[in-house]
Amino acid sequence: MQTHFDIVDLNLHGDRKISGTATLGFNASGTEKQFSVQLGIWATPTLLFLNEAGQVALRLNGYDDLDKFMTAMRYIAEKQETQMSFGKFLERSHPPSSSEELIQEDFFAAPPHNLNAGTLKKPVVVLFEESNSEASRHLHKEVLQTPDTLKQLQAFHVVQLNRWSDTPLITPDGIGQTAKNWAETLRLNALPCLLLFDQGREILRLDAMFKAFHVQSLLDYVASGAYHEELDVQRYLHKRSERLREQGITVNLWH
Repeated sequence: MQTHFDIVDLNLHGDRKISGTATLGFNASGTEKQFSVQLGIWATPTLLFLNEAGQVALRLNGYDDLDKFMTAMRYIAEKQETQMSFGKFLERSHPPSSSEELIQEDFFAAPPHNLNAGTLKKPVVVLFEESNSEASRHLHKEVLQTPDTLKQLQAFHVVQLNRWSDTPLITPDGIGQTAKNWAETLRLNALPCLLLFDQGREILRLDAMFKAFHVQSLLDYVASGAYHEELDVQRYLHKRSERLREQGITVNLWH
């Protein structure tokens, strides 16, 4: 990091003034928290790797393991972003297992998958995974199989996809392609990755360390339509935790 990068630390809710954001598509300078909202940053930590022109070359949301973090730094330091997507770089650096077996859940919709917004009456959860993943095992055991998560998922059409497979599907915007190609189009940077869609539009993605409370809260954020009114996801998480505590429900942000 010291050899290849200059590091800037910003507070998600900070009031320090920042400037020089024109290359990111913003016309005016503002505060740290205004900049965070403009970039749609809600998870902490979020790392933005900017190239020499000040443009975002790679974004990492939340925590990741050391090996993949080092791979991300190599990707930028070696200027590989000018040659290939981070997904392709990951595939070359960490070849996926040849096994197609993923952990199954009863609530996963059966193929073929048509996620076109005009054919579904529910919002959509798409879970991209890869086989032999410790992170996926944690997600299924500690998050997806909990009663509160199962209850929240009833409001969704839930699909599981192998990120590296040629499984055919129709995406929420009506395009037919394979799971692998769609993952490239979506520029997935970590696995497993949960994507939440409503009315054909991606509302949120979770591609970092999964905690049950945050997953449940974000499912509620989308299913309830709260995202239409409350654009600050962190504020919504805080309000929901306070509301649950007022109801006598114990809230543990780390489980």
